[in-house]
Amino acid sequence: MYGCLIQHAPSAYKFTGKERDQETGLDYFGARYYSNGLGRFVTPDWAAKATAVPYAEFTDPQSLNLYTYVRNIPTTKYDVDGHQVVLTGTNEDKSDEQKRIVANASAKGESDLFKTNTGKDGKTKLVLDKKAAADFKGKHSVGYNKLVQAINSTKTATVIMSATVVDPQTGKTVDVSKVGGGGATLVDKNGNVTVTLAPNGAGGMFQRPVPLQNGGFERLTPNGIIAGHELLGHALEGMLGHDHSEPVAVRIENQLRQEQELPLRKEDQ
Repeated sequence: MYGCLIQHAPSAYKFTGKERDQETGLDYFGARYYSNGLGRFVTPDWAAKATAVPYAEFTDPQSLNLYTYVRNIPTTKYDVDGHQVVLTGTNEDKSDEQKRIVANASAKGESDLFKTNTGKDGKTKLVLDKKAAADFKGKHSVGYNKLVQAINSTKTATVIMSATVVDPQTGKTVDVSKVGGGGATLVDKNGNVTVTLAPNGAGGMFQRPVPLQNGGFERLTPNGIIAGHELLGHALEGMLGHDHSEPVAVRIENQLRQEQELPLRKEDQ
């Protein structure tokens, strides 16, 4: 049975879920570094298009300070640089990850609304083609809506392709196929998540059959359903601060199965 869930690992991710460099003590926000000790960024804000005062609103004096964090209003504002679903590995891995994930946007034409974008930072992100989405006709699937939620979350989901994952609680290496059944999700204390998907063929005859509601067993679960269970079940619920336990992920998985006209999984497993 897949859905290996690992929680609350010791983390280098600190203020608002950003990664802290152990040598400098600075938090990496993607565009620049923030000093938690000083309570401000260590370099001024900048924009891709040169301008005298980037992102300034001249009716708000706080916006003229290029070193502050969200105009010194951290109680109601946050720096949004970072919300994303990141695909990693070789180009082949990223292509496979994308294919598995968007398979859960199962209404006709929905999967074509998603694309990848590799930024200057080298990260390949799964994004929604907003123009194409605006032109879409018809009712969206649950899978589509949840995937859009994951992309728009203030947290980051990193997807990797690997046959094994290290359990941070025990330090032991876990076979994602034999134990996780094809996938595993690490939910950190800060709400960022790492989803591991087993490569094609991993596990083979050792992959555990999945009990179904009709009394039978599923020998090999579709890769898209495994990805949906992990990213749209465990990971997304964890990113939103909700219950992301196995029963919750299985219920979400069954919503995806129903949309894709697949046999439903037994929910008490």
